Amino acid sequence: MRAKGSLGVPLRRAFLGVALLAPAAPAKGCDAFWDALDLPRPGSGVLSRNADPEEPEAEPPAPASSASGKVGKSTPAVPKGVIDLGIAFYPKDDAKLAPAQIQFTASALVPNKYAVGYRLIPDEAAAVGTFYAKYAKSVAYEKLDGDRFRWSPPKGCPSDMRCVYQELVKRTREDIEAITDRFRARIKAQKLSSLQATELALAYVQFIPYKLPDDPFGLKPSPLVASQRQGDCDSKSLLLYLILKSIGVDAVIVSSQAHAHTMVGVNLPVSGTTFTSSGHKYAFAEVTAEGAPLGYMNPQMKSPNDWRVEFDEP
Repeated sequence: MRAKGSLGVPLRRAFLGVALLAPAAPAKGCDAFWDALDLPRPGSGVLSRNADPEEPEAEPPAPASSASGKVGKSTPAVPKGVIDLGIAFYPKDDAKLAPAQIQFTASALVPNKYAVGYRLIPDEAAAVGTFYAKYAKSVAYEKLDGDRFRWSPPKGCPSDMRCVYQELVKRTREDIEAITDRFRARIKAQKLSSLQATELALAYVQFIPYKLPDDPFGLKPSPLVASQRQGDCDSKSLLLYLILKSIGVDAVIVSSQAHAHTMVGVNLPVSGTTFTSSGHKYAFAEVTAEGAPLGYMNPQMKSPNDWRVEFDEP
């Protein structure tokens, strides 16, 4: 159920965004395929399924080329046949640091094998952690037993997770812009469409290893997801959201309490399961399963259908 605005309400860690008024059964993990139906904004009525979408026009195959633009020092060796996007670094490069490199396969693209690294200097990683800890303390965050925690949302802030997302977006957007620049260079070099660019970014996030975080709210800040190469469904969803918004793709974060899961919705012409929000059609993007295409959803997740748009920006 959704929160009723009271303070100090326990929350389940695995579903980050809906307050629970009583303890619940152990949460499911979010490392699997899922399904959902048509989404309204929070607080609206019963959901209904979209009609089957028309097949989008086929995208032309992307030409093979090398990554362009500035990269960091000490680039790790990339296997033959893998397109090297280079190393993103923030706020400055430090050749002494080993970059967190992810090699990934974007099955919808030709070529389809890529690699990108990220170098986040320790001072900035610590600063992000300190900021997050101070915010958690300011809202009386308290970890409880198992997957549960409690907090006191500030006045005017819903008791779901959108205010937490907003604070992290404001603090870490610039950190992630360095990664986005690597993707932006490839998009330009390969002349990728918005759909192809989304497939590229989605594949990168999918190949970041899945691990439940021990951070406040069970949500790891995006720069730490990229630099530590680990995250769960909501942590990886926020990272993908930041990348997509920066390259100009209309994206939202969606969550389900019943299925203890979080995903991203993208406003693109995709053949697959979609939802409608504020008059726009979005396809689901599953961030925790390698190779899951845009719009693919597990039919078992159709019911109960409590999916909600949890975070977006104007």
